[in-house]
Amino acid sequence: MNKILLTLIMIALTTTTPQVISEVKIKVKELAGTDLQNQEKMSIELDSSGRVAFWTPSLTKNYLSVFSGMLLLPNTEIKGYHALVTQHQQGKVIRTQTRYFFLEGRDIEASSDDLIAVVKSPLQIEPRVLPTPETGYESSQPYTFSVSLDGAPMANTAVLLETTNGSRLQGRTDASGRVNFKLPDDFKDGISGDNKAQFILSTVKNDNKLTYQAELILNYQKHKSSWLDLTKGLAWRAQSLMQLKS
Repeated sequence: MNKILLTLIMIALTTTTPQVISEVKIKVKELAGTDLQNQEKMSIELDSSGRVAFWTPSLTKNYLSVFSGMLLLPNTEIKGYHALVTQHQQGKVIRTQTRYFFLEGRDIEASSDDLIAVVKSPLQIEPRVLPTPETGYESSQPYTFSVSLDGAPMANTAVLLETTNGSRLQGRTDASGRVNFKLPDDFKDGISGDNKAQFILSTVKNDNKLTYQAELILNYQKHKSSWLDLTKGLAWRAQSLMQLKS
C-alpha cells in the first residue's frame, strides 16, 4: 500500500460535524517480530460513540482502538482484501466509511466476493468486484457499485462520486441497487508521481427516526494507456521542435 493522505468530503445532501476529527497512522504488524510496515495516514471521523471494525478475508471481525494517533491492524497472515469500517453516531445521524486493503499472507480459500457480500453497516456502498492488486482501479475505466440498506438493494438512490483530484460525478442506482461510474481521468499531465489518487462514493438515506450516511473510499491510478498516449504525444512534440530548429 502506498502512503496516502485522505481528505474526506462530507456528503452534500446532508451536513453533520463530528465532535472529533483524528488523523491517524494506519500500520500493519509484520508476520514475525514487532516491526511495522505499510504505513498510511488517513482522516477518520469518530466521536465518543465511534468504533472501527476490521474485517478479514475469512469474514472475522475485530473492533480496534486508536492510541496516540495510531491504529494498529492485527496481521491476519491471510493474503487478500481486508475491510476497515469506521462508524459513529451523532444524534440521529449514523455515518459509516468503508475502505479495502490488500494484505500479503498465506493463501486461503476465501474470495473477496464473500467479503463484499457481508453486511458491514446498515447503509453501505460496495464494489461489485474488487480489482486485482496488480491493476487496481484505473481512470477512464467503468466500474459498477451497489447500494443496500440492511442487506436489501436500494433502487433509485442518488450516489455522489468525488475524487481527491477535484472531480465530481453524480449517478443513480437502478432497480437492482447498482450504479455505474467511469472514473475520471483527472490527473495532471507532465507531473512526476501524480498518477495516484482516491475516489469517494457517498449516499444518504433518511427514515422517520434516523439518517444514514455511507461512504466507500478507494484508491485509483492513471490508466496505463493514458501514460502511453502522453509518451507518444511528448515524443511527437519533441520531434516537431527538432524539425522547427532544423
